[in-house]
Amino acid sequence: MKARSKRAPTSEAPDLKGLRAMPSLGKASAELLVDVGITTPDMLRQIGAVEAWRRLRFAHGKRVTVTWIYALDIAVQGIPWKELSAARARKLAAAAKAIMAGIDPPVPKRRKG
Repeated sequence: MKARSKRAPTSEAPDLKGLRAMPSLGKASAELLVDVGITTPDMLRQIGAVEAWRRLRFAHGKRVTVTWIYALDIAVQGIPWKELSAARARKLAAAAKAIMAGIDPPVPKRRKG
């Protein structure tokens, strides 16, 4: 009996080399993108950094830090890290914070005493 893949079904074959060739993406990030059904650079560009990050955070939890949303946006834009503007980084961080509020369990406050 064959084990079923956890990956979402896609019509395109995974293009790990293409994903890894995008700025700021490496082997691990490419594999995690494929794991959530984002299998090609064109798919990543169409979905966008924020939605891709949401899927990754939902599937892989806190392993996917806010820094990943910057890396995904850089990959989508095809720019070097230093060209990510501070204004764009603030927008991405706000989007990540909103996503985390929706999917991460709240942290209980510790009582003093």
